[in-house]
Amino acid sequence: MIGEAVSAFRGDVAEGQTELRLELPVDARIPDGYIESERLRLEAYQKLSTAAAPLSPDDALDRVVEELVDRYGELPEAVQQLVAVSRLRRRAQKAGLGEVVAMGGRMRLAPLDPPDSIQVRLTRMYPGVKFFAAQHAVNVPMPEGASDAELIAWVEQLLTAAVPQG
Repeated sequence: MIGEAVSAFRGDVAEGQTELRLELPVDARIPDGYIESERLRLEAYQKLSTAAAPLSPDDALDRVVEELVDRYGELPEAVQQLVAVSRLRRRAQKAGLGEVVAMGGRMRLAPLDPPDSIQVRLTRMYPGVKFFAAQHAVNVPMPEGASDAELIAWVEQLLTAAVPQG
């Protein structure tokens, strides 16, 4: 999020993190009305970013959510989606992906060279999937008309199918 953007600008990446370009067409943010202070909003973004790091404890994001709810009340939908995207970021980084990017109605995952068994599964689950061995990438047609929450859930399902946790 914002903290990662500043880190990327300075050229430093947190220990245990891989460079990851995660771009989804969803409303995932902390609205001004939820946390009015810009400083506290930036602090919350930083805490979410740190908690989403691959080497952070598994419950780190849950603890940040508990703190946000305790300090500011129930999470608005945009913040819930920000937390879900943070979980996706952590999952993608742990899998070693560098790109999870929505472009032109397709989702690009890279670098990814799935074995034949995973390619067969993805072809069955996502008709129209394309594998680009030279670019080490997979392009999958995205669902049309999905809500933000549905799209985030779809990406989670795609990551699970494409990069099963071992």
